[in-house]
Amino acid sequence: MGLAFALPLAALLAFLCKVLYSSLSNRNGMRKNGCSAPPKLPQKDPVLGLDEFVKWARAMGDGSIIRMFRQRHEKLGKTFQGVMLGTNQIYTMDSKNIQTVLALDFDSYGLEPLRGGVGEYLVGKGIQTSDGPFHKYSRSLVRPTFARNNFANFASLQRHVDEFMGHIPRDSSTFDIQPLLQRLFLDEGTEFLFGESAKSLSPESPQEMNEFLNAHEYAMRGLSIRLQLGKTLQVLHQDKKWFECCRVIHRFLDRHVYRALELQEMRDKSVLLHEMARVTRDPLDLRNQIFHIFFDVKKNISTIVSNVFFNLSRHPKAWQKLRAEVLEIGDDELTVDVLKSKIYLRWVVNETFRIMPLAWATARLSLRDTLLPHGGGPKGTEPIFVPKGTRILVNWAALHMDRDYWGDDVEEWRPERWQDKKPTWEFLPFSGGPRICVAQQLALSQAYYVIVRLMREFKNIESRDSRPFDTTTRLGVSNKNGVKIVLTPA
Repeated sequence: MGLAFALPLAALLAFLCKVLYSSLSNRNGMRKNGCSAPPKLPQKDPVLGLDEFVKWARAMGDGSIIRMFRQRHEKLGKTFQGVMLGTNQIYTMDSKNIQTVLALDFDSYGLEPLRGGVGEYLVGKGIQTSDGPFHKYSRSLVRPTFARNNFANFASLQRHVDEFMGHIPRDSSTFDIQPLLQRLFLDEGTEFLFGESAKSLSPESPQEMNEFLNAHEYAMRGLSIRLQLGKTLQVLHQDKKWFECCRVIHRFLDRHVYRALELQEMRDKSVLLHEMARVTRDPLDLRNQIFHIFFDVKKNISTIVSNVFFNLSRHPKAWQKLRAEVLEIGDDELTVDVLKSKIYLRWVVNETFRIMPLAWATARLSLRDTLLPHGGGPKGTEPIFVPKGTRILVNWAALHMDRDYWGDDVEEWRPERWQDKKPTWEFLPFSGGPRICVAQQLALSQAYYVIVRLMREFKNIESRDSRPFDTTTRLGVSNKNGVKIVLTPA
């Protein structure tokens, strides 16, 4: 037997032995803990799950991933299992299981085994890819700057909103508010992160900033490919342009990092990078940490507000009801407390989050043998044994469409449903548990502020696009076709 034949055969035998041992171990664990198996996803390849990988890639590419998993949950139940690229997977939209993974049994599940090392050339190690002490350290770097007193004053945002308002037509012509909002929050976000605005709403936008943003767009597409391939197979992604874009990003970030390190006593406490430089003097650590935060700042708030106006443009009664509430503020200063006191405003934003979450799902890997409370047995009420090395996909989009909690009209955007709803683990717009989004209050406050400013200035809204919401998940759950509307000045 030649070596070229013997090595693959040995690898195959080793893999089959591993599968057999894992199956016997799982059965033993289930028996000991009184567990039952959840329903299985029908697969042509139940061993390696290559068919599942292909389905994922296609659904992510055409924006049908949310619909695909909702259909699966409707058919198989709130929790089911499958295999992808040789890894056991448990898919769940069960609020009790989600609470267990994200909070009650937090230490049994990790994110770093899935993300750590994937795309490390670009992002390094930071809050989005780490577990344990390093994750706690990363949160400690950013938490003080996201404290309430750092965003209660909207002076910086007001300047950018004033410029944003100048780009909105007042002659009943159609425009797309989605890219304008992206530019607005990019300008505000870069000033907050680096102390220097992108000025994307202005013709004075610095060339270096434009190069950075273009490189970021391309690099994030490549990072998405690498995340799908995983830590082992990411080497298959050998795109020279991707590596060059990574270097452009690093040069831009390094300039701001070294400037922050040199400022010392002149640092601005309202600038996140300046505050982080008070804690760590490691330039590589600072570059990685600030880039991880840039992911969310660039997309989240603009996505929230864009989706709110998509829905308001198709629900004129909701627009008038919300505007009446906004006009009650009069000429009072827009403060965090004033904005948070507006009940219908909160309902409108929450209902938008419910139908169009910022992220449709998140994943964890079990670090030890453990249990999930629901999903096993014929009725889905028995506990599930979760062997070490199992990937858990927490599906927020399906959770927010759970008919058992939200009612049979889950497809309808109806802010009034929040009058008698006080969800806990049934509604997770910013995740939950120890990894809950540290910037959630900043995001909500700024979204409320921009919505109120627009509704003060315009009395009517009209949709100029009859097409339904066409989901893209690359920058949050946003509309692939944009948000084309007409606003009538007050």
